[in-house]
Amino acid sequence: MPVTAKTVAAILGFPENARPKTWMDISKKMEAGLPTQVVIRFSHRVAPDDRIFQYRFVPKPTLARRVKSKRLSREESDKVVRVARVWALAVEAWGSEEKAREFLNRPHPMLDGAVPMDTVFATEVGAREVEDILGRLQYGTAA
Repeated sequence: MPVTAKTVAAILGFPENARPKTWMDISKKMEAGLPTQVVIRFSHRVAPDDRIFQYRFVPKPTLARRVKSKRLSREESDKVVRVARVWALAVEAWGSEEKAREFLNRPHPMLDGAVPMDTVFATEVGAREVEDILGRLQYGTAA
C-alpha cells in the first residue's frame, strides 16, 4: 500500500488540526518552506542517537540561519519530505522503527552495495529505487 500524505504529515509532526491531508497540501507547504522544527523533530525520530543527522538535510551553519527565519528552503523541504516518505514506507514494511532504521542504514545488494539512506538523500530516483525494494519486501518478492 502506498504511503499517504496524512501518514507523512503525521511523521513530520504537523499538529493534527493543521495537518496537510493531500500531497498537494504538502507540496504547497514545501513551496512555502517547511518550519525548521520539522527537520529537527524528524531527525531525532529517524536517528535518535545521531546528533548530526539533521545536518544531512541542511548544513549546520545554514540550519542556524534557518532557525532564525523559521523556514527551510523549498529544496530542503523537498529532501525532508522525500526521506519522510521512504521512512514511512520502511516502518510499514518492517513493522517497527528499529527494524526500518537497521534496513535503511546497512548496505543493500540491490543498490550495488550502497546504503539505502544515502541513496534516498542523494536523489529522488534513488529514493524511488529504495521504495521499490521496500515494496517488494511488503509483498513478498525478492528484495
